[in-house]
Amino acid sequence: MNKAFLSIESRFLNRIQNASKEDLEDIDRALDILQTKLFY
Repeated sequence: MNKAFLSIESRFLNRIQNASKEDLEDIDRALDILQTKLFY
């Protein structure tokens, strides 16, 4: 399972490495929403 999460993390970091500040803020807000609505 740890290997799967490391793979997901690596892919996520690769995708956001060139994201703008605004995009990163949008992603942060989206993750907050998921955390409060789905993963409570």
